[in-house]
Amino acid sequence: MNDLKKLEDLRMALLQKIKPATIDRNFCNLLSIKIFTAQNDYLSTRTLMQLFGLLPLDQGSLNPRAVDMLHKYTGCKLKLM
Repeated sequence: MNDLKKLEDLRMALLQKIKPATIDRNFCNLLSIKIFTAQNDYLSTRTLMQLFGLLPLDQGSLNPRAVDMLHKYTGCKLKLM
């Protein structure tokens, strides 16, 4: 399984957990707050916007620690990179 497929699976897991009406900056900000409240891990709105394609994401710009935080939040066990 390639990294892009794993990122897409992670996006889908987040969307299934939150079920947003729209994916925009406000959604990413809300998700950042929810993750911090749930597990005391901080992910910036910018990082989440990159994950959802609202800002450019190059292969090396998503920190593996951020991916681990998202896996923890979703309960998703896929490892990236």
